[in-house]
Amino acid sequence: MEPNHKLTNKDIFDNYQNYEFFISQNDIVSAFSYWIIYQSNRIHFENYNLSKPLIAFHNYLHSHFPSIDKLYCKKFSFQQLEIILSKEALANIPEILNLSQTHPDFISLDALARNVFFMVLREQITYGYIQKNKSHAN
Repeated sequence: MEPNHKLTNKDIFDNYQNYEFFISQNDIVSAFSYWIIYQSNRIHFENYNLSKPLIAFHNYLHSHFPSIDKLYCKKFSFQQLEIILSKEALANIPEILNLSQTHPDFISLDALARNVFFMVLREQITYGYIQKNKSHAN
């Protein structure tokens, strides 16, 4: 890729589905925190209690990481991460669903899921925390 090339969501989707990504809980929680604050900041940030959805999301992630060490990296496929960070997964967390339902100006869960997913992958690709999936490594 060219040095100043912007890595778009389409680039990631088209070129990195056959890769595995080394991701920590902090990588995911940081992206989620960024986007939930960004999406709520567009309206009246002070009207939101963001600690509840952040804590609930962090607790949800515990089931996907074998270590309590927040810096422990686990290998995920593109497809595994897509499921973990899907709109459906977020909708199953009551505190996040409540945020989107009680604040009509909040950007959709679909946008939140997509933004978090691609931010996590973009950072892993940028810093080289990826490897070609062995089943596709021809």
